[in-house]
Formats: sequence, structure tokens, C-alpha cells
Amino acid sequence: RLGVQVLAVALPAMLLWAATPERPRFGFGRQEFRDLFGYGLSALGTNAVIMVMPRLFMLQVGVVLGTHAAGYFNLAFRAVDVLRDVATTAIWRVVFPLFSRLGEAPRVLRRAFAGAAETTCAIGFPIFAGLAAVAPEVVAVVFGPKWVEATPVVVALCGVAMIHLVRLYAWAAVSALGRPLYPLPGQFVEVAVVLAWPLLGAASAGVAAAAWVLRSLLAWPVDAWMLRRASGLDIKTQNRGLPSIALAAGAMAAAVVALGAVLPASLP
Repeated sequence: RLGVQVLAVALPAMLLWAATPERPRFGFGRQEFRDLFGYGLSALGTNAVIMVMPRLFMLQVGVVLGTHAAGYFNLAFRAVDVLRDVATTAIWRVVFPLFSRLGEAPRVLRRAFAGAAETTCAIGFPIFAGLAAVAPEVVAVVFGPKWVEATPVVVALCGVAMIHLVRLYAWAAVSALGRPLYPLPGQFVEVAVVLAWPLLGAASAGVAAAAWVLRSLLAWPVDAWMLRRASGLDIKTQNRGLPSIALAAGAMAAAVVALGAVLPASLP
């Protein structure tokens, strides 16, 4: 496997070297270094917050609710976030360079943003809404009947994943426009919610799951506002077509749940 990865990088590099008359030379540009270092440091800060937040939340669940509840939340994260991360990684690798090339043409960037977000959500919303609809069966079949109590958390995380698909485009757009710190205000809102929920007197697994959903819901409009500041892309254009897609996905999930309720219990 390692050899295949090395060849996948080495062969295109050799072909490019042979086909290009110009050769790279060693050199150091102070201005280029300052620009790249500043951008990289800012991007590192926002990515660090994204990586730390789920781990902080899981630590809180374990301390406040105990290891039993932490096990259910950990299983739910594994069931949903793996699927979400596969999708978002592929999306980021496509849209970030695309938005970077279009950054100097705001009108084209706006059209590309709205179309790409609408297409992605038309694919992603039904996937996560469908997973939420069949979450009891999926958890029982994949992880075993003893983990069925994790079903409400899986459903909540499916909702978060749908919001994440929309927010991902805002992060990619502002980063492509040279403003990697613009996601921070929304992330500060998320951190505030995550830090606040254990302080509630009646902390429970339901409260923890609701807090995890709420932090995405509250941060979503903040991300949209920051994108508007960076690109001039209004909120309506950012969310073009998304309400109808969400309604259609919700109707599909409701139909699946209703079908499951009327099927004979004897069916496997």
C-alpha cells in the first residue's frame, strides 16, 4: 500500500518534470513567507477549535453523565461522523480550490457557491435524514441490540451533519477569499454552548444531545453573516433551494418511519 502511494505521487511528478521546460530553484521570499505563514497560522487555529470541540464534549459527557452515557455518545459519533467526514473531506478538496480560483470574480463565485451547496445538500440531506429514520434498525443490526439506547443521539447527530454540510461551504468560501479567521465567531458560539450545558441543574443525555444540536443551529447564521461580510453573498442566495430540499428529505424520512410502524412486527 505504501509503495502504491509513493508511485501515485512520484509518477506524476516525473512526468511534469519531463514535460516542463522550467525547473524549480531554491529561494526564499520574505513577503511570500509572511503571507503563507500568517494564513497557515490562522487556518491552524480554526481547525484546532474544530478538532478540540468534540473531544471536549465527550470529556464533559463522561464526567457529568458517566461512562455509560459516554459509551452511547461515542457510538453515535462513530456511526454518523465517519460518514459525514468522508463526504465533507471530498467536498472540501473540490470546492476550496474552485472557490480560490473564482475569488477575484465575486459574481461567478456567488453562482458557484449557491449551485454547489444546493447540489450537495440535495444528495446529503436524504442520506442523513434516511439514516435518522432507520437509526433503531441500523444501531441494532450493526452494533447489537444492547446499544439501541444510543438511537436518539444518532438521530440528533444526523441533524447536526445536515447543518454541517451547509456550514462547510461558508468555511470554504471565506478561507478561499483569504479570511481563514472568519469562521472563528461561529466557533466561539459553539464553544460557549458546549461549555454551558453541564452547568444546567438537570443535566442528562437528552440535554447533552440538545446542546450539541443547538450549538450548530446558533453558529449557522453567524457563519452566514461572516460569509456575507467577506463576499457580499446575501443570506437568501446562500440558502437557495435548501428549505425545499430539507422539506423533501423530512417527508421521505417521515414516510419511512410511518411504513415501519405499519409493517408486521414478525418481519425481520
